[in-house]
Amino acid sequence: MIDLRASQGALRRVTAALFIAANAGAHAQPALAVLPGAPDLAPVPEAVVEQRIDPWSRWTLRLYAEPSAGGDATARAGMEARFVTRRLSAHRLQAGAAAAFSPSEPDPVEAWQTFDDRRPSVFVEDRWQWSSAWSMTAGARLIDMPGGTAFHERLALAWQPAAAWQLRITDGALQLASPTPDVAGAQRYRGVEVQTEHCAGGLHLQALLTSQQVSDILQSQVLHAAAVTFTVPLDDRWSLGSETLVASQGQLTRLKLSGSLAHDRARFSLVVPHRFDGRPIDTALNGSLASMEDPDDGLGWRTQLELKF
Repeated sequence: MIDLRASQGALRRVTAALFIAANAGAHAQPALAVLPGAPDLAPVPEAVVEQRIDPWSRWTLRLYAEPSAGGDATARAGMEARFVTRRLSAHRLQAGAAAAFSPSEPDPVEAWQTFDDRRPSVFVEDRWQWSSAWSMTAGARLIDMPGGTAFHERLALAWQPAAAWQLRITDGALQLASPTPDVAGAQRYRGVEVQTEHCAGGLHLQALLTSQQVSDILQSQVLHAAAVTFTVPLDDRWSLGSETLVASQGQLTRLKLSGSLAHDRARFSLVVPHRFDGRPIDTALNGSLASMEDPDDGLGWRTQLELKF
């Protein structure tokens, strides 16, 4: 993330650099399912302009550039304007709008997706922290999607008994304004996930266990998955990690070597993935359950370069 408080000329230069970085990292990741709530393994180049209104409120303008779906070198970009306030002490209220620019059609919207998935929308959300361990997040958005618009609502209840542990229960619904004959008009998502994170002597462990159900008026599909990430530092600049995803469709493991260059202004990553046992789930829910594409038994490698300005 780049925090910018500069002139319009500097903002234009940074935006151009983001497009270059997006194309340079277009082949950094293998094609796999990224589960709701799982760690995002491919950070998107972005720039943020932030203005504080008072001690409790601020607005932000976010610009980003990223490779298009499918892993090709065609970049797409977008912007998001968001207003956030904490004037009510136990609440974090936010509202805003997002726009996306791409030569290709936007991806279908699914009930399990989160609200900040970078697609044209108008949204509002409230996070209510009623105690140190319990919180509830409720939100709604109006989305522009292929074939028309959709209304998406989500409700999440989180329990965090300790800093390293969290249990989250999520319920969501997606309603198309004008459903077509070959697409279900409504979807329902329910999910339960447990997350934990631990550090011991330089070894960093993150784990996620999740169970999800996506349904429409015709059928229901269930997905169970576990994701584990290990990271160990090699020296002050370089680290070696292992990322494993075991899901209903199959498994994926990858090794990742990453390090900082040019006085921490650049970051380089080398990823070696291993995919096998891919079993796509047959579903009529418009692809709402993520599935691994083109499973194989081979090894490959990907590189990624991130720049800071």
